[in-house]
Amino acid sequence: MPPVPANDNQPLLDLREAAGALGVSLRTLQRFMESGELPYIVVGTGRVRLRKKIAPIDLQTFKDSRRRYDAPCQSTATGRAPSTTMISKSEVFDSPGLKLRF
Repeated sequence: MPPVPANDNQPLLDLREAAGALGVSLRTLQRFMESGELPYIVVGTGRVRLRKKIAPIDLQTFKDSRRRYDAPCQSTATGRAPSTTMISKSEVFDSPGLKLRF
């Protein structure tokens, strides 16, 4: 996902706010960031424990990239009459002995 310029003057979200907006746990949000799916911004000058923030536009782009739509199954779609034509030339027969065996 290419970076998006953050010149919209919206305040950055901390990780808990971003996780809440997505409805996921903090750990799940961190996995999205570690995998590179969700970009983040490092603020402050710390080198040991980085303070990460999420731009609202990046969060919206992430949501849009994961949006899915279910398409109806083509094999069970209505609107087509079931086929009643048999392609087999075999005949149906009834055998009482065969029924008892199974």
